[in-house]
Amino acid sequence: MPDGFPLPATDPPLRFLARGASARLYALGEGEVVKLFHPAVSEEMIAREACASRLAAELGMSGVAAARRVRMEGARGLVYPRVEGVTLLKAMRLRPWRSGAMIDAMARLQAHMHGQPETEGVRNLKDVLRTDILHGPARDAIKEAALARLETMPDGGRLLHGDFHVENVMIARGDLKVIDWSKATLGDPAADAVRTEMLLRFGAGPQDRLTVLAREWAARRWRVAYLRESGMAAERLDRWRAVVAVAWLRARKPVRERAFRGYLYDALDRNYGRVSA
Repeated sequence: MPDGFPLPATDPPLRFLARGASARLYALGEGEVVKLFHPAVSEEMIAREACASRLAAELGMSGVAAARRVRMEGARGLVYPRVEGVTLLKAMRLRPWRSGAMIDAMARLQAHMHGQPETEGVRNLKDVLRTDILHGPARDAIKEAALARLETMPDGGRLLHGDFHVENVMIARGDLKVIDWSKATLGDPAADAVRTEMLLRFGAGPQDRLTVLAREWAARRWRVAYLRESGMAAERLDRWRAVVAVAWLRARKPVRERAFRGYLYDALDRNYGRVSA
């Protein structure tokens, strides 16, 4: 059980494909994969991922829908159809001269997802942000200001991915497919877009100067393309920045910490005047 992850004995043995913070992915027979979750992952999170992935597929969001839940010698998992392709991140590394077009396609897909009808059956984004702000490390004054702003923000009922970035979008036979719906919520698309912008700039990954420059470029390119494709006003995104950033303090990894704090302080200052988190 490496790293605390269950590894069921099967005949033939499961073939490892990939790993993430909460699960491992293995090949499972012809045309399927199984995502086996860490023992610490809640039942609610597994059920949410299964439900949201199916909703996304039904709504035409290019989501890869979970086929069924399984247990393998106590290990809980979700079975998915196998996507024959690579992540957007890997594709950009293989063909860097195509990176701009790939980022544009990613933004176009996200704008399309955000344009689908409202739905139900998944948790509410504002409830999630409220909990993360309350239990996060920010000063009480910052929490109070962020919570007050959150109450003024629109509820919305669109299905939001919640973790839409270059490693959760795959290129398969020329089409984009969206994986890992475990952080899905219902809410205002602008908040989901702001989250993507922050993930592109400050998400986990290398921190060398060349990579940082590439990430900043990708975030700027994505923002321009998303605003163009969605028709959304930039001010609508910017109104969510402080709330989403304060909420992210609860769980984000300390990557580019100084730059992220600068982003956060700027967002706070624009909304509440001179502050510090």
